[in-house]
Amino acid sequence: MHIPTPECSLGFRRKAPFGFAPQGVRFFCPIQNYLVFVKYEEPKKPTLTLQISSDVNGPYKKGGGASIDEASRTITLGQAGTTQFYRLSGSAVKIRSIQVANGQVTLKYE
Repeated sequence: MHIPTPECSLGFRRKAPFGFAPQGVRFFCPIQNYLVFVKYEEPKKPTLTLQISSDVNGPYKKGGGASIDEASRTITLGQAGTTQFYRLSGSAVKIRSIQVANGQVTLKYE
């Protein structure tokens, strides 16, 4: 009588030890099935925040209404009637230029 050997999905097969395998089974495949679940979290990139003050020494507050375009590395906001000081927080960047035109302030950073 011919007993077919079991197929092993990983190609691993060895002789069954005496007394371990059912009668007539010559080979066995030790197979372990398990799943490992790991919580994936998006890498957090630093949030860039524009801070504005009317005095160079502060206090600085978040610039409301500022539009930050990270692709072109520009920040656009409405021009205030008084002198304003700007700083960026949340990332290691520098303000490269400030342009004022048509009531809009455009900051370019690197």
